[in-house]
Amino acid sequence: MKTGLTVLLAGNSIGFFTNTLCSDDFSFLVSSRERVNFSVDEVVANVRMLLALGNYLMFKVVDFIGYSFVPHIFAVGFLLSLYLIILREFFEQERDMIAIPLCLGLLTPPFFIYTNWNSVWLYNLAAVFGVLSWHHWCQKRRVYSISFLTLGFLIYPTAALLFLVIFPIQLILRNRNLSDSWYSFLKNVLLVLSATLSTATLNLLLFTLGLLSPAERLKASNLLEIPEKAIWFLSRSVLASLQFLSVVSPSITTI
Repeated sequence: MKTGLTVLLAGNSIGFFTNTLCSDDFSFLVSSRERVNFSVDEVVANVRMLLALGNYLMFKVVDFIGYSFVPHIFAVGFLLSLYLIILREFFEQERDMIAIPLCLGLLTPPFFIYTNWNSVWLYNLAAVFGVLSWHHWCQKRRVYSISFLTLGFLIYPTAALLFLVIFPIQLILRNRNLSDSWYSFLKNVLLVLSATLSTATLNLLLFTLGLLSPAERLKASNLLEIPEKAIWFLSRSVLASLQFLSVVSPSITTI
């Protein structure tokens, strides 16, 4: 476990004091840096208000200090928190087996860019919220669990769903009968559905009060689209964790 932490810290040190590792989403950076207006900004157009607010405040700190290593410090802190929270859910003998592979997985581009790109450092926080939600769900603390995952969804839903990747790892490492495994899986799906309803209710309330303006792409899916949307939504976090070269939006055929 200590070796895993060392590898994770050493790998992230590559970009720690580099001031140029920055997202190429220039328009998003400019919008986040200049203002945060929840009724008109494209940074909250997809109801990710915590992402918009976090980036706005972060850029204020970066502009004040004049150097971009500050968000990287936050990102590495969240990454280490994620690593330790995940390991806490495994038995002692399992931790030794997954500590180094886990940290190497967190150094692949889908996660590594989150500690070097200024505009996406909050994705790590979303992942931490998701794993904390899963932890509390397993401990039957439903209110805490749904609250944490809702916060993660308000940053970036697919990053918050990282905990779905942990289930098959547990399945491989532990000798469990099939019925117990399906029960655990269905509990995870129930958590996702509960937090989705919570997030949707919150955003609809904000729309109604006029505090948040929905974008055109936010529309209700018809019945024929729901299965495709569900497959994409649940599988996206798993696919992202397995990509070693880049982050893409795969087609349903690819999934």
